[in-house]
Amino acid sequence: MAAGHRDGSILFFDPEENDAILVRKPNGSPIADMAVSEDGLLFGYGCESGGAGLIPTTGNGR
Repeated sequence: MAAGHRDGSILFFDPEENDAILVRKPNGSPIADMAVSEDGLLFGYGCESGGAGLIPTTGNGR
């Protein structure tokens, strides 16, 4: 699971471990959209400012 916030931060959550990992620090531009690649290896996000990025994952949601 993931959560994008109005401050621009993104957190990944591991419900089995009851843990959260900050994967993108706040930068002031709210997260507008998020998606995961079909193979689960990339997490993409877009910001209201027009910026976007990709975060590699392990493919198992972490």
